[in-house]
Amino acid sequence: YEKGNFALLDDLFDDYYKVQFSPGCKYWPILVELEEEHIYYALMNLITGRSNVSRPGWVLNTYKEKKSEALPPMLSDIKLLLDCLFTARSCFDYGRDEEGVSAVRRGLEVFPDSRELKLWELMYEAKLCDAGGEALFEKHAAALLEEYPGCPDVIKAKGDLLWRKGMKTEAMKLYDSIYDSTFDGMIRLDIERKRRSMND
Repeated sequence: YEKGNFALLDDLFDDYYKVQFSPGCKYWPILVELEEEHIYYALMNLITGRSNVSRPGWVLNTYKEKKSEALPPMLSDIKLLLDCLFTARSCFDYGRDEEGVSAVRRGLEVFPDSRELKLWELMYEAKLCDAGGEALFEKHAAALLEEYPGCPDVIKAKGDLLWRKGMKTEAMKLYDSIYDSTFDGMIRLDIERKRRSMND
């Protein structure tokens, strides 16, 4: 996981995913028994490798329901990460920027290398920075693109900054370059909304 070999993790946990997220296990619900450390890496692989936060949240809720006890430390950390990511997204969409930034910073204290949290930090920078902060934003964006080449979230944030500056044609070129490669429905909806606004 630390080396970012998510394809290998997908292979290692493939059987676990197939069983744990099968219709039968989700309907009853049934928790597949694994060691805490193995559950941790299986869920972190979903969050970081597949940008999937709903399934890890379901596992944690099922764990608490079936075990009737508090989450163990490693799984509690994942719960914190999911809470921070959810807060960052909802606050971003509804203009509660101070609360969103606080959630991102709280998460980074526990997960300083979290790609998802660093991406949200960048998106808030793009949304909130003034002219003097653009250089810092570009520096952070370049560092993330070097670490995650072609990352749609970073390119989206760069487009958002251009859009805010009124450079809508340039922004749309960036949006178009990632529209088909992102699995994030919210990003697609925002791009579609901006496309419509340019055609109005």
